[in-house]
Amino acid sequence: MSTHGLAGCLVLSLTVGACGLGPGGSPAATAGPGESVPALRPGSPTLQPSIAPSPLDLASVVIPPHEPPSGMTMSDEGGGRPVLQQLPLFPETASQLEATPGFVEGRWSRFAGSASDFEASRGFILTWVVEYDSEANARSALAILLTELQSDDHYGWGIGEDAGLGDEGTCLDGKNPQMGGLQETICVWRRAQLVMVVGGGNYNETPVEDDAAAMDARAAELLP
Repeated sequence: MSTHGLAGCLVLSLTVGACGLGPGGSPAATAGPGESVPALRPGSPTLQPSIAPSPLDLASVVIPPHEPPSGMTMSDEGGGRPVLQQLPLFPETASQLEATPGFVEGRWSRFAGSASDFEASRGFILTWVVEYDSEANARSALAILLTELQSDDHYGWGIGEDAGLGDEGTCLDGKNPQMGGLQETICVWRRAQLVMVVGGGNYNETPVEDDAAAMDARAAELLP
């Protein structure tokens, strides 16, 4: 078989699992020993490979590194699956979030008044977003994060009211047990297949709720 013939055969094998053409140019059917498979007729539909969803430009949703909030400097930022390890969660909650199916992409950026001593900063903020492959999987991830904030044996911050962000979510404040009792406000919400978190000090120059609203507006522009 020529090189051109072999290349064409490989392309066909991706869609019908067979090499060679039947009468009229249609893919020839194959069968195992003792089996019979009807030949595909001209014009018959062929199998198409599944296409993974293209990640959104999540860097445009979080606060960008070159635009730090007033009085703060960049602490760290990044993307990909490591984003799932950036929230100060209890270990079992972190494991549940890691196991949530449908992760597509993530992004985070973190700023502080003191990049060398984040916890002691008089101002700090984390902006965090994850894209899932469906709204159902995004809702599952949101439920995990809300339980973390509201459960008495975790953060214990109570049930918050709807924050008016995205499709569903809330903002709560209290002492963060995972950060040495640091007082802060955390907003957690979902817009379509995106799950977003903004957490920061109650003494930030810009209220955390305002940063969350700005982030939600950027996400709304990004979504179709």
